[in-house]
Amino acid sequence: MIARRSPACLAALLPLLLAACSLESAATPLAQRPEGPVLDEADIFAPAAEAALDQDLTEYWRASGVALVVVTDASLDGQTIEHVANETFNEWGIGDEATQCGLLVLVAPEERSVRIEVGYGLENDVSDVRAKRIIENAMIPLYRAGDLAGGTLAGVEELKRAAPHPPQCREGAPT
Repeated sequence: MIARRSPACLAALLPLLLAACSLESAATPLAQRPEGPVLDEADIFAPAAEAALDQDLTEYWRASGVALVVVTDASLDGQTIEHVANETFNEWGIGDEATQCGLLVLVAPEERSVRIEVGYGLENDVSDVRAKRIIENAMIPLYRAGDLAGGTLAGVEELKRAAPHPPQCREGAPT
């Protein structure tokens, strides 16, 4: 036997159905993965500084096997920085698949947020506590002074000090 619903019941369900169908479209599309380790969508770096950072991070990767990527996002479009960082890290596959030695620094100036995402292969070198300290002690003071580029570069340098040449990452380094 087929149960019939009243028009009022169907009208009450319609908004829920429409909301459920639009959940996929509400997700913020990820930025296209850049060729190098820097994507400056928020335009916080001068071109020369961005090129120097790109070269520095490429050399760090070759020497250490750690893929350190810096992304500045013009807007998180209502998403949390944790969500965007995690999705970006996983979708882009930051770090070698075998060693999982990847780091992502995500800066969202409009939302006044920053996050460091750490691959499993580096959790002993850059724990959540250490990442938080790097943000609080090296990055935020410069951000508060209005120096977004300087704060981000300071965070990058601290991350490089935390994981200078982790032996577990060497097999993921390019030859």
